[in-house]
Amino acid sequence: MKGLIVKDLHLNFRNSRTILMYLIICVIMGFSMDGSFIIGYAAMLFGIMAVGTISYDELDNGLPFLMSLPVDRKSYVREKFIYSLIMEGGGALFGLLVCGVCSLAKGQSFDLIESLPYVLAIIAVMTLLVSGMIVIELKFGAEKSRLAMLVIYGAVAVILFALSKIPGGPEMLGKVIDVLERTSPLVVAGVLLLTVAALDMALYLLAVRVMKNKEF
Repeated sequence: MKGLIVKDLHLNFRNSRTILMYLIICVIMGFSMDGSFIIGYAAMLFGIMAVGTISYDELDNGLPFLMSLPVDRKSYVREKFIYSLIMEGGGALFGLLVCGVCSLAKGQSFDLIESLPYVLAIIAVMTLLVSGMIVIELKFGAEKSRLAMLVIYGAVAVILFALSKIPGGPEMLGKVIDVLERTSPLVVAGVLLLTVAALDMALYLLAVRVMKNKEF
């Protein structure tokens, strides 16, 4: 497991110029955009980098070679989920740091404690998105996965748009938001954590099944 994580770190950070460019973009955006967006953008960016290591592994029959080492398919999938979580957390923390530095540079106040719930919520949402991307990448490969993700996310957008047009839909959403605002943040965080953990575990099991049925 440790060896796979080190391998993926080398794959992601071997091109230091690209990483530096991403970081500079985050800093520039930090001076002109909302802080929560920067945190989410950085977390998603690093999460996509983690998923991209699957494509690197598949180059030149790399996966069959990896499976010839003391690595099985289940541990390979487990490492991808753990590594993506590490990358997302690192991206979110970097985004949080950028928000703090930019706020201070602009003479604005920055409360780290108040920002933590946003960071945790963003990591939770991005974890599900990236976990879904891992499943799609393993199932369809690098090329077809892009089209598959476009279709899936497009379908989700259409469903959300349709729900917003249902009579009483916006009012119902407003009531849900009011209930969440009146609920203790600890309760909301606990429910969110359990929900994300359950969904992420389901995606992990699905990814393991896909990987076991994958032909090299």
